[in-house]
Amino acid sequence: MSEKRCCNATVKHALVCVILLSMPARSAAPPHAPRQAQGSRLSENARVRAALDWFTPNISWINDQQARITEIPAPPFQEAQRAGAVKELLADSGLATQIDKTGNVIGELRGVNEKEIVVVAAHLDTVFPPSTDVKVHRDGSRMTAPGISDNGSGVAALLALARAVHFAHVKPQRTILFVGDVGEEGEGNLRGMRAIVDTYRGKLKAVVVLDGSGTDHVTTKALASRRLEALITGPGGHSWSDFGMPNPINALVRGAVRFINTRVPASPRTTFNIGQIEGGTSVNSVPHEARLKVDIRSESEEELARLESALRECIVAGVRDEMESARDRSKGKLEWKVELLGSRPGGELAADSPLLAALRAADDFVGNQSRIERSSTDANLPLSLGIEAISIGAGGNGGGAHSLQEWYDAAVPLVVAALFAAFHTKTSAAQKAPGRIFYTHGRIYTNDPAQPWAEAMAVSEGKITCIGTMAHIWLDCGGSQEGAETVHLEDQFVMPGFNDAHVHLGGAAADELAVPLTGVPSVEEMQKRVAAAVARHKEGEWITGGGWDHTLWPEKRFPNRQQLDAVAPKNPVILTHISGHVAVANSFALKSAEINKTTPNPPGGEIEHDGLGEPTGMLKENAAMSLVRVRIPDPTAEQRRKGIELVLQNVARNGVTSVQDYSDWADFQVYQQLKEEGKLTVRITEWLPFNLPLNELQNRQAQGGTKDPWLKTGALKAFTDGALGSRTAAMLEPYSDDPSTSGILTNDPEKLTAMAIQRDKSGFQLAFHAIGDRANRIALDVFAAVAKANGPRDRRDRIEHAQVVAPMDFARFAELHVIASMQPSHQTTDMRWAEDRIGRERIIGAYAWATMLKNGVRLAFGTDYNVEPIRPFRGLYACVTRERPEGGPKNGWEPQEKISLADCIRAYTSGSAYAQFEEGKKGELKPGEYADFIVLSNDLTKVSPAQLTKTRVLRTVVGGRTVYQVAQ
Repeated sequence: MSEKRCCNATVKHALVCVILLSMPARSAAPPHAPRQAQGSRLSENARVRAALDWFTPNISWINDQQARITEIPAPPFQEAQRAGAVKELLADSGLATQIDKTGNVIGELRGVNEKEIVVVAAHLDTVFPPSTDVKVHRDGSRMTAPGISDNGSGVAALLALARAVHFAHVKPQRTILFVGDVGEEGEGNLRGMRAIVDTYRGKLKAVVVLDGSGTDHVTTKALASRRLEALITGPGGHSWSDFGMPNPINALVRGAVRFINTRVPASPRTTFNIGQIEGGTSVNSVPHEARLKVDIRSESEEELARLESALRECIVAGVRDEMESARDRSKGKLEWKVELLGSRPGGELAADSPLLAALRAADDFVGNQSRIERSSTDANLPLSLGIEAISIGAGGNGGGAHSLQEWYDAAVPLVVAALFAAFHTKTSAAQKAPGRIFYTHGRIYTNDPAQPWAEAMAVSEGKITCIGTMAHIWLDCGGSQEGAETVHLEDQFVMPGFNDAHVHLGGAAADELAVPLTGVPSVEEMQKRVAAAVARHKEGEWITGGGWDHTLWPEKRFPNRQQLDAVAPKNPVILTHISGHVAVANSFALKSAEINKTTPNPPGGEIEHDGLGEPTGMLKENAAMSLVRVRIPDPTAEQRRKGIELVLQNVARNGVTSVQDYSDWADFQVYQQLKEEGKLTVRITEWLPFNLPLNELQNRQAQGGTKDPWLKTGALKAFTDGALGSRTAAMLEPYSDDPSTSGILTNDPEKLTAMAIQRDKSGFQLAFHAIGDRANRIALDVFAAVAKANGPRDRRDRIEHAQVVAPMDFARFAELHVIASMQPSHQTTDMRWAEDRIGRERIIGAYAWATMLKNGVRLAFGTDYNVEPIRPFRGLYACVTRERPEGGPKNGWEPQEKISLADCIRAYTSGSAYAQFEEGKKGELKPGEYADFIVLSNDLTKVSPAQLTKTRVLRTVVGGRTVYQVAQ
């Protein structure tokens, strides 16, 4: 059988539906597993081939059924005749059929798992007046009739799907209900789908709606909608004798005109439609009532509520205006009401849904690209209830959906075999998670206060299923079963994997391909490394690097362009400080960016100048650094991926199983590629740039998803200031070692507040970089303004770093429920010079983890990789000692801020999970949580603090899969 066939669009619709519905229950494979929709696998299943073979000789039958159903009149809410015909055809396909009390026709195909049900549904109705001529006209391959492309196509696909699967005796994994449902609109009540959901809710696992002829349009994000009716009543009268009396129609028109001019935002997308004004019996009478239906649809429930309120206000104003303009008000007054006839809640399909994954697999194989849309469909109701649902189809062709002149082309080429193969090899192609594994004879630190220690645990399908004593695992959890896979831990220490709450993987990846400058002891050593890079580059090629720290150098001064010019006169060079907040560029790079002595400082940044007014080469904050960086060619896709793969190896090697990342969107797209290929070895939550336009943020959130356990988007990252080491952190008072500056505010507080209120209203979590005490106060002020403007909700807004906090502001963190996302290893690095920067009095409020805890503030710890090494053990050491790695000062620097090892581990694991709304999923080792854990060379609870930084990771497990292991 050829893989390329000529089929009609209804066949295409039916086959895509087969792809989505006949796949097995949710696979044990991790969501990042690759899709390999190989057509060669089609031959491995004779029944699949038989079902596929059914379509080609039966195209004319499918078209005939489409025409037959279309020609049965179906005026609004009178679908019984169509239901009877569909019931007959489903019964002919061997299905047990019924018509429920709502009018839905249901055909049942029992699956392997009868406790789980999938519904595939198509509308029985196409709403046209009863007198509409519904006869189908054929012109070659084209058929024209009301509804032929829209609902007619969906019902025909439903019937073809049932017939083909029955013919081939395909046994689905779940029971499938083939439903012709009634009431597409139903005054917003979705009466047909509501009845299905209510009847099968306990078993219902997925819903696929066939809503049109195409497969290029797929709805996974259902619009919320409300249908309202405005009614105005009055005494009524005669146009001659009662001329000038208050007229309900006039009042309704006035109100409608006002409402038409109501502001509708571009984002979130919102629409409304006004129906026909009804009222009166003839033009000779003043009607006693007038009514008008209004349909409102939006991506936002808040916008629906706003427009509903606006409609009421407009109707009130229309009545008032009519009463004021009436010539004779004594003949009665007008009454009004606006009634909610029905509503449909919004909803969204999870990014890791098997429905969406199967559709993408089919798309990839045939070169199609389904456009994910937000719309109003029968998928609304199940989506809003957390049931997986998807709607396929773009409505009618030709004259448009529900057009009297809808047309349908009955001959559309399609690679049918590829689509069918894509669905049927979904689970076999995916990289499967390991089966059940028992980890025994260990010293397991669970981080669960209810059960702090365990000896063994069972892992299955990427999660922990059992944990406890050896006896419990052997006797109660199946560990003694013959053939059970077992890992003997040999009394090694096991703990939850670290969740790094603040990283820059993309920056680290760039560092892997750039000049390494971390730890260079002098500017001369920096020059040597740049000179070596020049020897490897062609003249004119950019040289980048990062990680230098001038506080390690004898003179402790920033470098300058002349020092770089001496070793790189013919290559543009820019080298970023370890903080990431300043950089030095040579003259070639400055010239390429058109930076000279007259170039003004950009808002939120600074171009440093010498005594003669010439640029020194030092650029402070992103606003200034970006003037040069935008001139650097983007890395190739291969270079970017190579760097990220090296970084992921480093992450796994250091026992980090989750990260909360802030990198370029192009980096995120590489993560997506790795996830699709099954090569992602760490769970990533990607922050988005706060300053992007709101619609772009929403688009990226939609593209990246918010629910996938391996890869998703999260908070919005904003910057309020710079870094302490570069004196760009915003302070309330001038720096102690440089009274000429108090740092840099990188965002205007008033503008920041307005943007934060808008973004919070759209449901985003906010994460503000704030290091100086002034920046922290501004961040807290913004969060307070947001809560006041938008009301209470579980926001979990965060301040990243929170390094220097004024004493009176610690309590505000707790009052506002703001998470302190801090990096203990920064204290270890910064203690050499921090007190010089800000003085003895302010240093008491710096790196204050214990004070945060005493004030009831939630902590989330990270490393700030690539600013610091991604080695959490350095942070654990800092927590319990507050000493330098080599030791000292005695008893630690500002020892009152030490915290316990247990508190530090919680901040690096369950605290970080809470900060990303994933408590109960990771951070502890207990049943139901992800099997994300590490095996270490040292028992952290027994070794001396000096041994913490010498601890090695022996094994890293993410989702039950070992992603790193020391060679035996």
